[in-house]
Amino acid sequence: MANCSRCGCYISSGDMCSDCDNNTALTRVFTSAVNDVNRRTYENASRYSSSDDEGSYSSSSYSGGAYYEDQRNGFVSFIFAVVIGFSICISAFLACIKLGIDSTLIRTLVILISLFAGIIITFKAWRNKKNILFIIMLALAIPGIIVAVNEIKGNKSGSLLSVSTSAVITSGCNFRSGPSTNDAVIRALSQGDKVTLTGEVSSGWSQVSHNGDTGWVSTEFLRK
Repeated sequence: MANCSRCGCYISSGDMCSDCDNNTALTRVFTSAVNDVNRRTYENASRYSSSDDEGSYSSSSYSGGAYYEDQRNGFVSFIFAVVIGFSICISAFLACIKLGIDSTLIRTLVILISLFAGIIITFKAWRNKKNILFIIMLALAIPGIIVAVNEIKGNKSGSLLSVSTSAVITSGCNFRSGPSTNDAVIRALSQGDKVTLTGEVSSGWSQVSHNGDTGWVSTEFLRK
């Protein structure tokens, strides 16, 4: 007879009784699983450290939350995303005007896509420190930012947002340099001629663009 090396009970042969031997086997399985998790964590930490120069973590100090600690503040990222997203939306609207896209449906789709894409991409770019992508989004937003600032300042004469509506001349009329019959005639417009409204009006006159020139016609001769 002999004693179990773990619990001390009497056994006929061997070092451990059957109960202790089973517990030891389970312990070995659990230990193996823990070691496997630690190994994978170490590998992920090493891969993260070598692929991100801006916010690398050494494998010895890496923890499961290191990736999140390396991200920028979520609220600040959201503010940047909204501002730049709306600015890109304005830039897309201006592009539609420059390209002569008059379809309301197409303009709406372009604006919505640019808005949501701008917000989502900018948020991820800033939060995850993708600086080059963030600079690209900022560059796309600059035209929209300039126009928004002009609108806030009330600089209507330089506003590009006002150029948004086309109109047709309903009857022959004079295209003048100013909003009165005393101003010089640039040219005569015929019925059916298409013009672009700038949004500026003055005492029954509307400012329009025609063939690259900007002038005024009486509002009564315009049909949108």
